[in-house]
Amino acid sequence: LDLKQVEVIKGSNSTLYGGGSIAGLVNLVSIRPEVEGKTRLMLDRTSAGGTKLNGFYAKRGDKLGMSLFTTGNLQKAYDPNSDNFSDIPETKGFTINPVIYYYPSTDSQFRLSLNGTFEERLGGNLQAIENEEGSSTEYLQENLTNRFSYQLSYEKSWEEGQSLIIKNSLLHFDRSINQFQYTFDGEQWASFSEISYGFGDQGRSWVTGMNVYTDRFKEGAIRTSDRSYDQTTVGGFVQNVSTLSNDVSLESGFRLARNDVYGWLALPRLSLLYKAHSKFTYRIGGGVG
Repeated sequence: LDLKQVEVIKGSNSTLYGGGSIAGLVNLVSIRPEVEGKTRLMLDRTSAGGTKLNGFYAKRGDKLGMSLFTTGNLQKAYDPNSDNFSDIPETKGFTINPVIYYYPSTDSQFRLSLNGTFEERLGGNLQAIENEEGSSTEYLQENLTNRFSYQLSYEKSWEEGQSLIIKNSLLHFDRSINQFQYTFDGEQWASFSEISYGFGDQGRSWVTGMNVYTDRFKEGAIRTSDRSYDQTTVGGFVQNVSTLSNDVSLESGFRLARNDVYGWLALPRLSLLYKAHSKFTYRIGGGVG
């Protein structure tokens, strides 16, 4: 309900989005609050015993704006082929996502987003799900997921085509899996910080910046093997888009990153676009991820 548009960005985009976007990416753009308030409610009921209620509200004032997205999900254990085993687990879930906007001027804004997701899933034999207890003969798996995150950003633009964007986000993800004679428990902390500066004109534009990724995973004390890890990646990037003619444009970029486990990573990319017709284009490009 809070989705404004979906952007499918094809080809290597390692310069701006990191080495993981070697084959492209999907960018989900959320609705920004406007002066006229927006309220949406959606109720889903399925023939498989699922119920989901979603709500979204957004409104902007002179200096402040806000949006709120919530969803609640209830799913009964579903066994369509009557084999006494759930094809869809019993699920209880809740998500809440408030966002606050502050507009100090017409060309700048702060954005603070908080997110919490809580979910419990029970799957296995129907009798074990009903009793909430597994055994050597009645299989039951319980998945517990808790996810907390925040995102803070500042955007500033100038009339000369210049822009400054500063971002920071932090994620805490905790998951446990419990079944008869087996337990998994893991906790992840991940962060992302970036500052980027854009400038140029209609014929040539630049984006340059730096960012830091951290990712730390710690497995619980009860384990067969320790899969814990701790990584930090620091990188800088620059990207240029040049209009060579009315029909041809060139996009080039380079990212240099340093990972404390894998060392230095050099990620160049190049893309050439030819507009053969108002409704027909050719593009060829490549990059390193």
